[in-house]
Amino acid sequence: MITTIPILVLTACILFLILRDEMRSRTKFRRDIAERDLLLAFSQQLKNNLTINKWYIELLLSRQSGALHISQLEFLKQIEDANESSIELLNKAMGIEVGPAGK
Repeated sequence: MITTIPILVLTACILFLILRDEMRSRTKFRRDIAERDLLLAFSQQLKNNLTINKWYIELLLSRQSGALHISQLEFLKQIEDANESSIELLNKAMGIEVGPAGK
């Protein structure tokens, strides 16, 4: 007499393995989304600070806040260049293409 118990056990094992793999892939997908969202939030916060620095540098270089010595202007130019490099690097990391103004 052949019983169906071994077939049921085998079927249950196969279903368990399929469900386990499905849950693993869903968990990995959720983890990947969470990591991406965290990275984007961090990048956006960092970009906000760099943009604020850019505005302050532009304000100082325009001399609206008062006269600056030549050595101070040179330092500000170096700071401006470093800030722009950081913004460009962050834009590349975030996958943002910045075109000419007005386009």
